[in-house]
Amino acid sequence: MSFDDLVNLRIKLGKYQYIAIAILVMVDLNDGVQLVLMSFINPIIKAEWHISSTEVATLTSLFYLGTALGSCCTGSIADRYGRKIAIQYSSLALFLISNSFVLVKTVGSMGFVRVLYGFTYGFSLPLTTSMLSEIIPIQYRGKGLVFLNFFVSVGKLVGCILAMICLDSFTSGNWKLMMMLSSISSLFVFIASSSYLQESPRFLLATGKQEEGFDIIDRIIKINDAQAPVLSQEEKDSLKAWSSQVYNKEHQASILALFQDDLKGITIRMWICWFMENAMYFGQLVIMPFILGQSKKTFGSYFITILGEAPSIFLSAYIVDHPLLGRRNSLTICFGLSMVFHFFCYLQGGGSYLSLLTSVARFFMKQCYAMLYPFSTEVYPTIVRTVGFGMCGGVGRVGATLIPYLIFTLIDIDLYSPFLVFTFTSLFAMISSYTFPFCTRGRQLDHIPQKAVDKQGHVHYIHDEKHLVHNQETPTPGNDLEMKLINKSQNYH
Repeated sequence: MSFDDLVNLRIKLGKYQYIAIAILVMVDLNDGVQLVLMSFINPIIKAEWHISSTEVATLTSLFYLGTALGSCCTGSIADRYGRKIAIQYSSLALFLISNSFVLVKTVGSMGFVRVLYGFTYGFSLPLTTSMLSEIIPIQYRGKGLVFLNFFVSVGKLVGCILAMICLDSFTSGNWKLMMMLSSISSLFVFIASSSYLQESPRFLLATGKQEEGFDIIDRIIKINDAQAPVLSQEEKDSLKAWSSQVYNKEHQASILALFQDDLKGITIRMWICWFMENAMYFGQLVIMPFILGQSKKTFGSYFITILGEAPSIFLSAYIVDHPLLGRRNSLTICFGLSMVFHFFCYLQGGGSYLSLLTSVARFFMKQCYAMLYPFSTEVYPTIVRTVGFGMCGGVGRVGATLIPYLIFTLIDIDLYSPFLVFTFTSLFAMISSYTFPFCTRGRQLDHIPQKAVDKQGHVHYIHDEKHLVHNQETPTPGNDLEMKLINKSQNYH
């Protein structure tokens, strides 16, 4: 019995998961609020403090530098000490740091607090996806992760509402009160996660804490169905045998593990997609208050741009598990459409349809994020899942850190030139996603990969056993590695 079998047949989807999801979506909502508020503060402090565009770019980059550091650190902590404790204390840290903006009076102190603020964002981002993917049945996993990611968009809309309440315009208002109000939800997460959330039992099994894992499994089973029996000794022995096969010394929670065997090619492609997606996604978010402000637009125009993300959940929920689309193909198509609409934004310039076009472009960028979340989470085994996803987020934030220097330089030459930059980043990401060797739709999180050795003695792993071994269809373009692995698997059976 694998852990996925246990979740599907014994734990199932019930009260525990629903309440856990309610807590986890608040973490992602906080992340969305953080992103928007940092964008709103930029033009205000530029006007109030009379600082240059280069200083604004530096402050923007410091926030994303913090997110990169946080994303890189979360794996080593969450994969060693657990998901729950990381969620608890990152939420508490966010509450304290959000309120510390009241004390900021100089560019230096603003930069320091922004790094800390960004760190909490980057640190918390991988935690919710790892936790959710490990506690819900496989048939709900894709849609569950899409639903979770959707609340980042909800958080951005909440951030817009806070701005409308506290700010007078794009260049003036009580931004310190805005930051204080935004901290309330993070305090709620700390209290709720401390009192209700259980540690991920999959994580406990992966790290050898089997008895503690069994206790939590029994607890969750009873929460979902008070009449259901707890784990039998036979089920426990089966899980112990399974975990000893899956979680071995070959896969330690380290960055180097992401470059072992065939994970190397996957990791490189993932990093390219995350770098480009973050560069254009956050680049557009940061630059729009300046473009709209100089174009004499209102908060309503910015709200329309952000609102483009909201409908994405409906399309994402449909395509994420569609047999002809899934994660990989949907990612490629959406990157392509993002490229097209960003080019239209550049051609439109300051026209009346700019907000609508940026909203549509944002819709497809959000679709890319919605596919990257489950794809990045599912492609790595549990023992390195948070490290893998965290490093994807960290590399992505490097893109977000660097892009302000480029786009803030370009807007002094051509106000709408950043859209041309986003066009090319979409193109590079589309090419990278097109070359992924397989899709993770319907794949167990911790299957036991089958080894295959090529003529040079190199070891390869057949990662997607359901599709590669049992469903040997003609590969689609871009599946050269998949076809080779199929052929190798046939030689071994």
